[in-house]
Order: sequence, then structure tokens, then C-alpha cells
Amino acid sequence: MLIGGCDTLELAAEFGTPLYVFDEFSLRSRCAEFKQEFARRYADTTVIYACKAFINKALALVFREEGLGLDVVSGGELGIAQSIGFPLARVYFHGNNKSAEEIKLALEWHVGRIVVDNFHEPLNVCRVRRAVVLLYYGKAEMLENGTGFIHSASYTFPVPSVIRLAYMIKRPRPQRKLTRLEVFHRDQYTCQYCGKQTHQLTLDHVIPRYRGGEHVWENVVSACIPCNRRKAGKTPNEAGMRLLRQPMLPRGDRFFYIHHNYLQAQSQWQKYLPQ
Repeated sequence: MLIGGCDTLELAAEFGTPLYVFDEFSLRSRCAEFKQEFARRYADTTVIYACKAFINKALALVFREEGLGLDVVSGGELGIAQSIGFPLARVYFHGNNKSAEEIKLALEWHVGRIVVDNFHEPLNVCRVRRAVVLLYYGKAEMLENGTGFIHSASYTFPVPSVIRLAYMIKRPRPQRKLTRLEVFHRDQYTCQYCGKQTHQLTLDHVIPRYRGGEHVWENVVSACIPCNRRKAGKTPNEAGMRLLRQPMLPRGDRFFYIHHNYLQAQSQWQKYLPQ
């Protein structure tokens, strides 16, 4: 197979695999075609490349020369654009997990657009009584009605399902806690030894605690009951078992996790949660 007149087998032999190969002529032709067709149909149009597909300095240079914009979703992608002199007025900072540091950097570099996906951030799950009190005193507004009503001697209150505070809450960035539910959620309710998906899981320390293993993300995995019994106080090698993947701190900034039982009962919560 040839890409841009280059034999892919020869490229693999020279550079190794995996190897990303782009035909620069085809790429530039597509850029020009998109710009031409959109400009013909719509006035004042900007064609923007989504960096989440793939980006490096060489590609960013091509898009800069072809007059495209860049859609970035992280400080790293923004740094690539800045490092090759990409016109930051043509950069759009997307994504729903922007950190305060990344937003500050985008403002300092005068990025063209910062896209705000939504104004909602889930804080916690509270009791109905607490939610009704906040509504009664005007400290929150109801976004989703629950099922049923609460009756007092003088008033009737709908049972709220989702409320929004009427003022901004400033709080420190939460630290992800190492709990059973968080480990099961990270491992997608899958035994990390046999691969069985089940809600009947236990926590297993890869290196047993009595042998110096720590209670940290990198040493704790989900294990079904039979696999936990089989492994017992051994290491995976000693038990003749292999991990599906090495355990690590969960990626991303989604620190707000709701147990699946709640989501099944309150399906309207889904649209307010990070995807």
C-alpha cells in the first residue's frame, strides 16, 4: 500500500510501528476544498480542525498555512499551537473539563474563543428536606420536578429532583477518594483477573498488605469473589494469574460519581452530569 507515493512497508521498516502517516498533498487539498465549499455557501465562515483527532507541530503548521482554525481541548494542545506561532485568535478552546490554570493560560494568550459547554456543575446528592428548605428561602431554584408532593398544614411543595443554587459556590478542587465504589467504577465493574463483569466484587491488593503492599490506587483492583479466593495472600505471579491492566489513578476530572442505582431511579439527572 502506498501513501503519498511512499511504500508503507518501507516506512514501517525505517521508522517502526505504530506509525502515523499523512499525505501532505491530500491534506492540504482537503483543507482548501472545505474552505472553498463553505465559503461558497455561507459568508464569514471559518473551518476549524479538531485537535482531539490528532495533532502535532507539523500538522499545526499545515493548518496555520492553510488558514484553518484549531479546536483544542487541553493545555497541551493549546501549547502546541502557541509553540509554532499559530494565530491564537483562530484557536477555539473547547471541552467540559477545563482546569482553572488552563483557562487562565488561554486568557493570558488571548485565545480567540473559550467555549462554555454549560453552567451546571453537580455538587452533591442531598436529602429532600434540605432541598425544600433551600427552595423555600429562595437560595435555589428547581430545575427538575421529582415524583409526588410534601404537604404541611399551610403549604404543598413539589418534591424536587434537581435544584440549582442561586449563587456561586467557590470550593477547593476535590481530591478523588480511594473507596470501593470508586475502584469498581474505575474498573467498570469488571474483575481485573478473569474479565467477568459483575456487581459482586471485592477489593484486592495486588501486592498483599502483609507483604508491604500499600493501600493506593496503583495497588488496588476489583476482583470477583472466586478470583480473590484463588489469589488469596499471593502475588499474581505466584497465583498464576495476570492482570487485565495495570491499576492507576483514574484519569480525567470527573470527581463527582453517582452510584448506578441512583441513576436508574433518577434518569433525569443524566443530562446534568459530565459525560
